[in-house]
Amino acid sequence: MGLLQEIQSGAVDSKTDLATLLRKCRILAARLKNEGFRDWVMHELDGYPADAPVPDYRKTRCQCYGHFGGAFGQGLRNAPIPLMCIPEGWRETVSTVVFRDGVSALEDLVAHSHGQVLREDWPADLVAIVASGIYEEMNLGQAWKAVSPSSVVGMLNTVRNRILNFVLEIECAAPDSAEVTLTPDLTAEKVANVFNTYIMGNVGNVAAGSAHISQEATLTVPRGDWESLATYLKSIGIVEADVSDLKDAVREEPKTSGDGFGKRVASWIGRMTAKSAQGAWNVTTGVASNLLARALAQYYGLPR
Repeated sequence: MGLLQEIQSGAVDSKTDLATLLRKCRILAARLKNEGFRDWVMHELDGYPADAPVPDYRKTRCQCYGHFGGAFGQGLRNAPIPLMCIPEGWRETVSTVVFRDGVSALEDLVAHSHGQVLREDWPADLVAIVASGIYEEMNLGQAWKAVSPSSVVGMLNTVRNRILNFVLEIECAAPDSAEVTLTPDLTAEKVANVFNTYIMGNVGNVAAGSAHISQEATLTVPRGDWESLATYLKSIGIVEADVSDLKDAVREEPKTSGDGFGKRVASWIGRMTAKSAQGAWNVTTGVASNLLARALAQYYGLPR
């Protein structure tokens, strides 16, 4: 069995260790004399350094949660943090998790998660900046990003799929070659084009929420216009009973405190986000919180 066939076989066999598959790709990269493919393989094996760009499939949207404390022993634990309550310059940072570790470390992360949500703590500076601007009369004490282990599994599968697509295209370019090497049919330029298309392309991007970009782009709720807000919420899948609950909440809290939502409205956002996480609402958690916070920010006339 030739090298290409070995890589193809390993790519379609889920029992084949991904690191072993990538080491075979390292041999292929040397034979093809393609530095881009070599560097990609090495980064997937050893991890992406801080100064190296990370492919899109290693970035995923997330939901943020925190522990809050208030006067007289009041507190909220594991409360969702609406993205609109975060300063604009920090929103991309807190709504995205970037995975730089090598594939072996990511596989180990999934194996030891036991199905539990993965966490990445917020920078302490950001916790201090937004401490009092999220829930009324509550201060943020700790915050973190939460992402499902299935997102990491998706990243690993994307690596495997891209390897398979790459070697299949290389084989098509030189079907009669006994050993993989550059030939008049398989030129360095051809290899570079295949690499850019099937390894560095955007096929298989696992970033959550991309399917809902149109929902965000068409969001327009005039300030104080309940009917527009209700119509929009129903259009993205919020059921009538939950819309009615929110109506009661905004009647009780017709104004906001500073740049944050009132307790009841914030609690409603939390319940809807939880429904998304449980699969009761067909929108990913990170997108859910952002959509609701943006709609209510427009309703209240908050900066967005």
